[in-house]
Amino acid sequence: MDIIAPISHGGILLTLVDSCGSRSIFYGVPTLLLSPTRAKANIRRMAERAERHGLQFMPHFKTNQDPAVAEWCREAGAKAAAVTSLRMAKTFLAAGWRTLTIAMPIH
Repeated sequence: MDIIAPISHGGILLTLVDSCGSRSIFYGVPTLLLSPTRAKANIRRMAERAERHGLQFMPHFKTNQDPAVAEWCREAGAKAAAVTSLRMAKTFLAAGWRTLTIAMPIH
């Protein structure tokens, strides 16, 4: 599938072309667009590198903020994660994560 024309004005309008033809899809902002195949491969690579160096694989969920992506991390062996707010901690606790580090400054 190819992305033909990204446009950003309060959202993203993508024209996608695949074997079924073309179609336009509007995404509001913020929107996470990624390739699950590539993302899972990158997550596995990070987990393997941590293991090779004797480190715990503890991803930071600041960017993705998505329980589905977090689940891919868990499938790769993550047992703990970092978040940046109490709101994010609540989201990931509700998704079954039990070991979270809240990585934010306290003033």
